[in-house]
Amino acid sequence: VMEIDEASVLKREAYLLFYERIQ
Repeated sequence: VMEIDEASVLKREAYLLFYERIQ
C-alpha cells in the first residue's frame, strides 16, 4: 500500500507541474 501511495503522490506532483507549465 505504501508503494502505491508514493507512486500516487509522485503522479499528482507531476500532473500539477505539467498543469502549471501549460498555464
